[in-house]
Amino acid sequence: SVRKAVERADGAVDYITFMGDGEPTLAANLGEMAEGVRTFWDGKMALITNGSLFHDEGVRRDASHFDVVSPTVSAGDERTYRRMHRPPRSLRFEKVVEGLRLLKEEQPGEVWAELMLVGGVNDSLTSLLSIRRTLKEIAPDRLYVAVPTRPPAEDWVLPPTKESLRQVFDLFPEARDMTEP
Repeated sequence: SVRKAVERADGAVDYITFMGDGEPTLAANLGEMAEGVRTFWDGKMALITNGSLFHDEGVRRDASHFDVVSPTVSAGDERTYRRMHRPPRSLRFEKVVEGLRLLKEEQPGEVWAELMLVGGVNDSLTSLLSIRRTLKEIAPDRLYVAVPTRPPAEDWVLPPTKESLRQVFDLFPEARDMTEP
């Protein structure tokens, strides 16, 4: 159990992080689980999410239990969003961005966006400028840049080139680099 793991760690825990082998905000009991952890943990809690469901008021309410919510923001337009995330047809990019904007407005904790770069998909100058506009609208407290390192779900997923990675940090000087070991 989480309680036992925290006890075994003997104070060496920075955050209890909710993430998943799927999207954690799909769990109907996410808020209840967070409240349950709060019964024995007064430290920080984080939620790592694809960020797609914050248009739902209940999901934003569940997120309010966390000190940090870290959504992925890797697109600045509908086409790139669909290629990166493969959402259901009914979920539009504009709705996702509006949900993230509302999350940022309402979240008592911090919002740390993660920009996952995929070579040939969202690492062109045009894509990066579009993502920059989206991030300005959301206004996260922090921005982390990541690249695929684990075996991806799709064979075509490749890390960006060193040149496009350099370009990212020129365009996003506030970004923190998660690409370094």
